[in-house]
Formats: sequence, structure tokens, C-alpha cells
Amino acid sequence: MSIYHRFASLEHDEAFFRSHKRPEPAHSTSRTGSNSSTQSLPGPSSLCLPPLGAQFAGDSPSHSIQDWQHLFAKAAYFSGYDPLYFQHMVIMIYQNSRSGRISTKSITQYGVTTYDNLILDSRSRFWPGCENLLPEYRRSNVRKAIAISTLKNYTKLSNEVKVSLPWDETNAGNLANEMNLMTAKPPLDLGNKLLQLGLIQPHTFSTILLDTVYDNFSDQTNPKIVEDNNKMVFLLGDQLDQLFDPLLEYSPEAMDINYNVSTAFTAPPLLDGNEKVDSIIQELISTQTNYTMGLVNLLQNFIIPLRIHVLSHSKLASGEGPNSKSGISKINQVFPPTIDEITRINCILHDSLNKAKYYGYVEVFKVLGMILPYFYKAFIRHEANLKSFSAKINKFSQRNQKKIFENRNLNKGSYTVREIDSIVSGSLFELPKLKLILKRLYDTIYTQLGSRTDSEEMAFIDNSYNIAIEVINAFGGSLPDEGLEISNPKHRFFTPSGKLLTELASKWPEQLQYDWLSRKVVGIYELKNVKPAKDSICHTDVLIIFSDYLLILTINDPKFYLKRDEDSLRSISVSDILMHSLINEKPLPNLEIFPSMEVSGWVEIDHVIASTYKGVSSIQKDEEGSFLRFLSTKPYGFNSSSKYTNITRNYEIVNTQDDGNKIIELITKAKVLHKSQSFHLFKSTPTSFTIYSTAHSIDAYEVETCNSPFALFLNITFDNPQRYFETHPGLYLIINAAFVNDYTIRLFGLSKDGSFELDETIQAQDLQSTLKKILITNYELIFRTHNNITDALSIGYKNDLDYYLNVFTGYSTESLKSSLKQKEHEELEAQKKKEIEQKRKAAPKAPVPQPVKRPVDAPDRTLNKKKSLIHKLFHPFKRANDANKLPNNQASKANDSNRKISDTYIPRGDKAQYTHLYKPIPEL
Repeated sequence: MSIYHRFASLEHDEAFFRSHKRPEPAHSTSRTGSNSSTQSLPGPSSLCLPPLGAQFAGDSPSHSIQDWQHLFAKAAYFSGYDPLYFQHMVIMIYQNSRSGRISTKSITQYGVTTYDNLILDSRSRFWPGCENLLPEYRRSNVRKAIAISTLKNYTKLSNEVKVSLPWDETNAGNLANEMNLMTAKPPLDLGNKLLQLGLIQPHTFSTILLDTVYDNFSDQTNPKIVEDNNKMVFLLGDQLDQLFDPLLEYSPEAMDINYNVSTAFTAPPLLDGNEKVDSIIQELISTQTNYTMGLVNLLQNFIIPLRIHVLSHSKLASGEGPNSKSGISKINQVFPPTIDEITRINCILHDSLNKAKYYGYVEVFKVLGMILPYFYKAFIRHEANLKSFSAKINKFSQRNQKKIFENRNLNKGSYTVREIDSIVSGSLFELPKLKLILKRLYDTIYTQLGSRTDSEEMAFIDNSYNIAIEVINAFGGSLPDEGLEISNPKHRFFTPSGKLLTELASKWPEQLQYDWLSRKVVGIYELKNVKPAKDSICHTDVLIIFSDYLLILTINDPKFYLKRDEDSLRSISVSDILMHSLINEKPLPNLEIFPSMEVSGWVEIDHVIASTYKGVSSIQKDEEGSFLRFLSTKPYGFNSSSKYTNITRNYEIVNTQDDGNKIIELITKAKVLHKSQSFHLFKSTPTSFTIYSTAHSIDAYEVETCNSPFALFLNITFDNPQRYFETHPGLYLIINAAFVNDYTIRLFGLSKDGSFELDETIQAQDLQSTLKKILITNYELIFRTHNNITDALSIGYKNDLDYYLNVFTGYSTESLKSSLKQKEHEELEAQKKKEIEQKRKAAPKAPVPQPVKRPVDAPDRTLNKKKSLIHKLFHPFKRANDANKLPNNQASKANDSNRKISDTYIPRGDKAQYTHLYKPIPEL
């Protein structure tokens, strides 16, 4: 099958996205003992963090989404407040499906506990709590379950919680009396929100950072130790020359639509058979065909044969396995995979246009409105790769002229450097050319329709046309008369190259107005906020991962949400527009689809812990969704312009193609980029859990500002590890590794709180897998012991419960949208009335006729003397001629001064005013 048919038929998409789908992590909830060994460690799967267990003992069993929803629908939810210790509390009471007995899940600021099969009589040692119930509640098993659960919670508080006042069965009984049944939302909605907040289910992540420290230059170091250190670091994984370059990775955007002929318009188009319209459509398809086939032929006859040759040659020369990418990565730097991405989307568009042209121009517009939004991301990535394409291919040609360009087995199309540059670089002009033709087609149809432009057909065309034009304009295809609006200079900032970007958002923090010489953009994602503000429908945030900060922008334009709900076709995402602006240094487009934003939070990259979890999607109802939690380890949480403190921020991933673990991996890479000292970078071999190891000399490690909580020391021992922990407060785990012989390594490990100790000898080839087990175990122990991380998470639970009880229960998106739509409708009606009134006032009035002035050049007395003789001769006829005499203007003027004339403006025109009827004035 040819490349064209493989792309156009979507066979490639099906195979690619199926092979790149991440396996779901295993949610292991087994607890290790205080002194763990590698035999009791979990396997090297994704790291699983249970719900907050810093103060409470016991594990929360793992459930599927279906199991959770079955439990939620039949549960009862009670809320209360304890001013002494627990503060806000939610207890979910349900019947165990197997035993039929009452069970509870209790959620407080200290975490979640599950009590299955409660004993609700005097056999329970917590029965005294039930004896303090009010008389009307003493026969209620529900109230008994609440009293017993709260009393059990108190007995399981950690010793780290300072108990200043007694809390006994009296407090438990009083709290059970005061708790209220939650009825503001259906039980299923109440339970689903707990999942979306990530309060009751395990979290996972599959990437971790490990600092590796060696000493090759001290007096105690000998050549043998240096050799062992060099040998051991290469057991950590593959050494990376660069951390990552997402532009050199093939990353097509998944399409959730497929073009089918519309059934909305069964009748032929109104201009069916119009030669002028048909000729423009043919020109459009012909232009798009030229670009598509140029790219297809270049891939098929040059780039793909070259990749196959280089890949096979690298394997034979180095003896590497089938996963070798050393050769192909160099080819990708010259011929980036974004060439494949734009070829793929062009093939899909070309195939759809060829199907649509037989059904008329309406279907052509439908295809463009559906598929052009998928051009945007591919083309902005491609443009970023072409900044130095000409220089790279010229240098590549000089080195490989005979071997590659003159080799007809590789260069089957006999391409020259100029031809390749023209095809690859010239592809960026495709969208502006399509825009010119599309605009001409639209104007022609509008003109030809005449009085029929109010038809349903034209409304459909308008919608598709506007979407297509907005996409092209966002990419940079604005015509000179469609210039961009200049933004407020106070909200601008410069990139490292000095390129001025227009306004990103209001409330831009001062910390991010500087240091652009070292700051890098790692990733931008559009996410849905699980905790939107009260009385607001603004729930879409944009996450920007910089190499030093995590920045969150909130789209605060209500009209953006109302418009997005009404649009049936896909529009380009705000995150893609921002990526285009930051990566390609382009100003933000002045589009209706681009909303206003504000900075709602930011935090240093080394003070955030990200994890992912599963919940019930609020985007795709009743389906499983992927969520993210960002936990700030700072006492004040995320920086924000508002007074509200956010320790945790929870989001649902909007794009189903994005994976929570992928975003977490980018944050880990950002932490690597943020390091201030030199290091060697190693990546563990691909599994479901990845370790990035940064190898520092000990001198560099001591002054490094961005460190991992875990450190591996090669052939370095400590006489007093606890003292080293005290001088390095951010360090949680020390591992020492040394060769026993060429094939075995001895490992010593100690955690900061002493909950983990290790002394074991392993095979050298097992170093990676053993380190994975150690790190997974210790990260889980961090979330089960008292430290600054669990203190921050406890505050996060407290804030989330406050939101759950005081905001969510009274929050209704539909009612807010309804009121906004009503308000918008009233504003439009008022605007229409205002425009009508302005037009009425500005309408020209009928001109008022002006009296003709009779010229009077001489005084009356002189004139009377000259005409006295004639006057005497013709005096007898005076009375007969009085009726035909012209009016006296002087008297008219006097009378006019006494008239009352309104202030209404009378248009006078802009021509010269003539005071005489004849020129020159006739003389008698």
C-alpha cells in the first residue's frame, strides 16, 4: 500500500495510536514493613501512592470506576465540623455487598479511612461513643456507625498530631448528633466529585529523578575507584546527549472525526452547476493536490529509503538490537518527522476533498471546517523545525553527495537540494494560498446567491468558512489589511532572541518577567479545573511547563465557554496557539476564538509533586477520565494573585491523546533542565517506570540548587548519615553502591526517618531493577510518614473538603450558563436598540428650501433717484403689478428673527454658497 493510501485511509492512525497507547498502571496497595528488603518490594511498575495515610493506618482497597459508581449510588453522605482536630468531615455510609453489613469511609484533613463490617453493639470497644447519641438517634445504625467511625479516627491519629485538649466518646457522640445528611446533590454526583478531587483513590506516576554522586578527584580516590565509577554509571541506563527534543519525535494529533457525506442537505446546492464556483473549487483542489503529492513523493522516493538504509546500516555496524535509534536520530535532525505529520494530514484532507467535490461546494466547506483545525498543530511544529533547515540540508549534502544524493537506490526521485528545500520549506505557504482561494470562493458564492444569502445553506457555509479562516489566521496567514491589534506594552515580554511577544495574560508575575535567557518552554497543555471558582463557569486552565516554573493561566472569558458549547466543529486549542507563539516567536492572533486569560497560579518547578489518577470524566459523561494533581511542597502553596491559598490543584486532562504520565515526565525533565551544575544524564531502559539519573561530581552536588530527595553515592560512605541528612534537609534517602567484584554490587540504604534500611548484595546487571524497587518503596513511605510533604497534603485535603462542602454542593454549571446566556441576550437586544436609535438620529433630513436673496448693490436713495423718471411714467400701472412683485427680503429677514426655530440640525451640504443668481450682475 502506498504512503498516500495508508495515510488517507486512516490505517496508519489506527496502527500508530494502538501501538503507542500506554498500559494502565497496576494499583498495588500492599504495605511494606518498617525494615524492607528487596524481597518484599513491589515489582518495577508505576509508582502507586495510596490516599493520604500520613496519620491513619490501614489501606484503602482499589476499585474500578464501575465499582465506585455502584457503591456511590447506594451510599448516604453526611457532613460535619469538629473545631478541635478534624474540622470538616465527610462520612460515606454504605452496605458491604458481600456481608450486607454497614461500612464507612471517613474523609478528614488527615486523610481517608475505610471501616468495613462495623460492629454496632456493645461488643465494640468504641461503643461508648454511641451512648452519647441523642434519644432519637440511639436506634439508628447510621448514627451509631458515624459515632464509632469518628472515635476510631481519633485513636489512629499519629503521634505527630499535637493533642492539646481531650477528645473522647462524648465528642464522638456530639459530632454524630450534629452531622447532616447531604441532599443538595444526588448521591452519585457526590461520590463522583470525591473521585474527581482525588481524595479516595490511589495516585500513580511513572517517572522519577535520581541524583548520582561520584568522587574522582579527591586524595582518597585511586584509578581503580575511577574505573569502577565509570563502569557503574553506565549500568544506570543509556547515556543521553540531550534531554529531549519533542520536535524530533513523531507526534501526530489523533483525529476523533471522519468525513462522511452530509445528510443535512438532501437537495442540490442553490448554485449547482455554476461554472464560476466549480472552477474555483477545482483550483482549490488542484493547489492542495500539488502540495500533497510533492510531500508524498519526497517521502516515498527519498526520505523513507534513506531512513531504512541508515537504520539497517547502524545495526550492522554496531551490532545493536532492533531498538537502536543512534543512526535514525541524526537523520531526523535533518529531515524531521514533522514532514510525515504534515504529509499525513494533507493526505486526509485531499482524500476528503475528492469525495466532497462531487456533492458541491457545501460539502467542500464542510471538509475544510472539519479538517483544517488539525493542520494547526502539525504546521506549528513543522515551522519550528525549519528555522535552520536550509543550512542543515546544505551541510548534509556536502558530506553525502555521492553516497546519498547520487545513489539512485536511495534518491529514487533524483531530488536536488534545491528541490527538497522547495518542497519542505514551501509547504508553509500552503495555508495562505488556500486562504486566498477560499476567500475568493466564499465571495463568489455570496455574490451569486444575491437575495438568497439568508438561506440555511449559507449559514452552514458561514460557520465552516469562519473556522477555516480562523485556523489559517492563527497560524500567521493574516492579510495586510487584517493586521494584529497592538496589546498593552505593560503585558509584553521578550524571548531569549529578543522577539517581542504580545500579551499572554493579565496579572503576569514579576518572577517570570526576567531570566528568559535561561528559561525554556517544556510543554503547554489545556486542562479542565476540577475546582472552579464559585459562581463562575471559567473552568479551563492552560498549564505551561517552563524549565524553572510551573505556570497556570485561567481563561476568564465567559463568552468563550458559551461559544465553545454551541460549536459543533472542532476549534484549535488555546494551548496550541500559545505553543506557536512561544516556540515560533509569533504574536498572539487577534481572533474571536482567542479568549482573555489571567495568571491564576505559579510555583517553582522543584517544589511541586505531580501525580495522576482515574476518575469519572466530567467531559465525557459516565466514562473514565484521566486526572492530575499538582501538590506544592511550599507552606504557602501556589503563588497566586488572589487571597485563596491553593496547596493542591486538580485537573482533568482535556485531550484524550495526552497521558498524565507523559505530562509528569515532562515535569521531571524540566527539573533536570533546572539544574545549575554540570552533570551526565542517564535514562533507565524503557519499562513502565523510568529513572532519570543525573551524575554529579561531589563538589558540584554540594552546590546544586535543584536536588532529588533520593541520592545514589558511588564508592562514597558516611560515618554519620543522620548528620548528612541534617545538613541536606531536602534529602530523604541515601544509597551507597560499591563493586564487590566485576559481577556483584553491594548496596546500603537508609531513609531519613529510619523507616527503610537496606544491606544487600546483587548482580551488577540487576542494578536498574533493584533501584526501581527501592525508589518505589521509599516514595510510598514518604506519603505514609510525617514530613513536610504529608503536612502540605493534609492542608490540601482540608481545602478540598472546604470546597466540596461549601462550593460544590451549591454549584450548578447549567444554571450559571443559563443566566449568562440570558444576560448576553439582554445585552444584544439593548445593543440592537441602541444601534437603531443611533441610525435614526444620524439619518439625513429633507433639505429646507432657502429664500432667494435679491441683490442690492446700491443704497435705496441713489437707486430711487435713478428710477424716479421711469417711476412717474409707469406709476399708473403700479397697483396692477403689485400682485406679481417679488417678496421683500429685508422684511423677511426681520420677520425671521422673530420666529422660533428648533435646534434640529439642518444639512447644508458642502458646496460653495452662491449669493447671486447671475454673474456678472446685470446693470441697468
